[in-house]
Amino acid sequence: MSEQSTRAKKSGLGYKVEKKLEDNYDREEAAGTPTHVVNWVNAILGSEHDPIPGTDWKSICNHLRDGVALCKLINILLKKDGKSPINFQKKVMSPFVAMTNIENFNKGCQDYGVDRESEFQSGDLWEVRKGPFLNVINCIHSLGFVANKKKVSPQYTGEIRNWRKFWVSSEEYGYLFECQYVIYRLVNILLKKDGKSPITFQKKVMSPFVAMTNIENFNKGCEQYGLEKEFQFQSGDLWEVRKGPFLNVINCLHSLGFCSNSKKVIPAYTGEIVKYLDNE
Repeated sequence: MSEQSTRAKKSGLGYKVEKKLEDNYDREEAAGTPTHVVNWVNAILGSEHDPIPGTDWKSICNHLRDGVALCKLINILLKKDGKSPINFQKKVMSPFVAMTNIENFNKGCQDYGVDRESEFQSGDLWEVRKGPFLNVINCIHSLGFVANKKKVSPQYTGEIRNWRKFWVSSEEYGYLFECQYVIYRLVNILLKKDGKSPITFQKKVMSPFVAMTNIENFNKGCEQYGLEKEFQFQSGDLWEVRKGPFLNVINCLHSLGFCSNSKKVIPAYTGEIVKYLDNE
């Protein structure tokens, strides 16, 4: 029995997130992005590697899964750019070797000039799941545009598409992602006014892991700004989209407002201090 057939199916929030990623993949497929990716990869590789046999997601994923074709691709681009190639293993006899190849491909992309936020996790490719595989397509899509800027021929012919709008347009997750982006910018503005270093965060959030890392960094930024640790919230309070736990997010921002008031930030926060008493 294959690894894919024995994997437990996702449920609850995990299922909803993956379903939305699959829907986004379908949108990109309808727009022709996977076809552009396949045509460009095959053209760049030429005789260096067997061509990707089809444009459906499983054909692309299974062909790239061991990381060999991707490593050959980035090495060709790095050579054209006068940069050192990455190391990789052509004979892949274990998942560990494949994932190491994929990690080295990501490092090569970074050396080439692709934004780190466009990288994907090894499991996005190795696990052969349609939703996460969207991250792989997105990475190669971004790589193609970087290559275009360097006048590489043949040129990548994919179109620039706004991923963030796909999330914002979702009734359930739109506010979640819009809120995340706003609060990261908020704490960085406050830190700058206070003469402190900004937090790092990824604008393109294509997985729960990235979102939760962003939220953790926001909390670190609040602590750095002077907000007491007791006012921080858990990643799930925002990520899980539940009314009750979301109160912790509101309370954190409420407290952050008073903290900024103590530093004479303009405009001032106009919320009121509310004390909750236990019912007697």
